[in-house]
Amino acid sequence: MSHMPRQEQRRARPRLLLLTYLSGCTSWQAPQQVAPAQLIADRQPSAIRITRTDQSLFVLKHPTIVGATLVGTLDSAWATGERRVMLSDVQKIEVRQTDKGETIALVAVGAVVVAFGVYLLACTGECLER
Repeated sequence: MSHMPRQEQRRARPRLLLLTYLSGCTSWQAPQQVAPAQLIADRQPSAIRITRTDQSLFVLKHPTIVGATLVGTLDSAWATGERRVMLSDVQKIEVRQTDKGETIALVAVGAVVVAFGVYLLACTGECLER
């Protein structure tokens, strides 16, 4: 099994951390009083989370409405392929939304942490030269 060189590992860690933080700035939210057909036509979401009347939950990618049926591709590690759900079986539809305030705060905190890290590295380099 091949391993990443140490320098590549050091570069990958901050990227992974950044992706983890940025994904934390989004959440599934149900739009207020919007019909599924209108939601999909207006927002054209790349994915939606559906709660059925039997309380089962799944994510559909590239959703469309065909007649009285919601059609999309399953976004699941356990199943793939097209999924069709009657609109009458849908209790709730949610879309992923970004929280701008959280994102801005997270980026600001990240910038401060990076600046402090650069400062510490610079200080350590000076201290070792003495």
